[in-house]
Amino acid sequence: MFFRIAVDPESYRELWARKNKHTSFEIIKKEWEKDPEWPLIREAWEVAHRGKSDVPQRWNELDRTSQRFGLKTFIHSKEEYN
Repeated sequence: MFFRIAVDPESYRELWARKNKHTSFEIIKKEWEKDPEWPLIREAWEVAHRGKSDVPQRWNELDRTSQRFGLKTFIHSKEEYN
């Protein structure tokens, strides 16, 4: 879903930023709240933001890997993102 609304890697990453957790959750909730799978979707969201080992931390790890080894992923390259 975030891929649909984020026009570039930076925008996508901002949707996952800890500072935007509540706002991004509301986007997810608006889209999926009436779905029978909503309890599982909500649980997955909480896992994705659980702290030390969450999506924002993974972005940091990928940044370090990119800087150290030159790995380029969709969050580092508009070409890969598209």
